Amino acid sequence: MILSGDYTVSFPRCITQLYFYFVAGIAEDMVLLVMAYDRYVAICQPLYYHQRLNKKMCVLLTAAIWFFACTNSALFIHQVLQLSFHHFVTIYHFFCDFKVLFHAGYDSSNKHYIIFILIEVIVFGILPLSYNFKSYVKIISGILLIKNKEGRKKAFSTSSSHLTVMIIYYGSALCDYMIPPSEQTRFLEQALSTFYTAVIPILNPIIYSLRNNEVKKALQRSVSRK
Repeated sequence: MILSGDYTVSFPRCITQLYFYFVAGIAEDMVLLVMAYDRYVAICQPLYYHQRLNKKMCVLLTAAIWFFACTNSALFIHQVLQLSFHHFVTIYHFFCDFKVLFHAGYDSSNKHYIIFILIEVIVFGILPLSYNFKSYVKIISGILLIKNKEGRKKAFSTSSSHLTVMIIYYGSALCDYMIPPSEQTRFLEQALSTFYTAVIPILNPIIYSLRNNEVKKALQRSVSRK
């Protein structure tokens, strides 16, 4: 039994929450990676776009994203189940996050778990972030080579929404998980986790929709009426 904040949740339910949380997080991480490649090909190699990112490739990429997200989350849950807990464990969080769950366990020095977390950070954190950064270096370089001012503006607008979402996603994740757990930072961790898990998914469709001219016009009409 796990006491999460002011309510009690069973251990199976906590593990289920953690599993789907990781599935969604890893899937979003990989989607941002694929979108960075999509923007790179569209701006830097436009003649190859329909050849490299055709319908068949998009279906394969979607299937691969969900397969790796579900498989990796299952492996992660297996590592969590190797930890030892009290019969009742209190974690001061609104959901069973792996960070606070790990520090609540007896076996917090479990080497296999720590190694697995390091691999996760490298594979789904450092490598995608590095590739995204490299892609945008090339994208910005390609945009600067465009002599037409209107063409530069159009090229930048195609990737601005993805860049904004990526900065918010990785920035909040780094702030959330790089803070060392302590009594003084407990409230800050909860606030960052709320922003990371609830606010960002709400902001994403809004950010992408603002590129749509019909959405812009509807927003302008709504503001003008007020």
